[in-house]
Amino acid sequence: MIRIVLVRHAETEWMIKWLRLWENEKITKKWEKEAINLKKIIDLNNFDFIYTSPSVRSIQTMESFLWEKKFKNIIKSNLLKERKEASSFLWKKTSDLPWNILKENRNNWDWKYEDWESFNEIFERTWKILKLFWTYNDWINILVFSHWSIIRSIIIYIIFNWKISPWEYFRLTEILKIKSCWISEIIYSKEKFEKIYTWKIKDFMNLNNIIY
Repeated sequence: MIRIVLVRHAETEWMIKWLRLWENEKITKKWEKEAINLKKIIDLNNFDFIYTSPSVRSIQTMESFLWEKKFKNIIKSNLLKERKEASSFLWKKTSDLPWNILKENRNNWDWKYEDWESFNEIFERTWKILKLFWTYNDWINILVFSHWSIIRSIIIYIIFNWKISPWEYFRLTEILKIKSCWISEIIYSKEKFEKIYTWKIKDFMNLNNIIY
């Protein structure tokens, strides 16, 4: 069994104002404390590797959680970056995006608005993330700091195994909210009645109050 614990980064000022973010946006002092409090739920001693998005907010969340503890196996991966949005969306309010155009075209697997990632591109990246993790040996535990869009895509991919339309995917992204500093857990395992190893969702947004 391989165990992956997924943590969404802490909030930034731009998130609080519902503005679209860039990679260098820093977390707030309040949310820095929330990230530090993650150690009440997550025991660092239980993990072999830490993966993080290279975005400032993800790295700051990880560093706040670690505080003064040293951990040698930290890996930054571009696969864990936030979903690429159109450059013209930067600093705009979410309510000001061209939702009519986005919704009209959400059934197209390869359609993209300007330079953002298409449905196919984000799902291919999600598959690469899971492929990266399942290459580890059994009984490896990995802690991951990433973004709403990536954690959400991982959860949806595991549930539907790619058998989902772009429209269904984007509809789920509107419903499937993942709060800052909330935790989900997935495992790659084979039960007695199964022939092959498969990904499973063990906990979503820490609803089971698990200590990791």
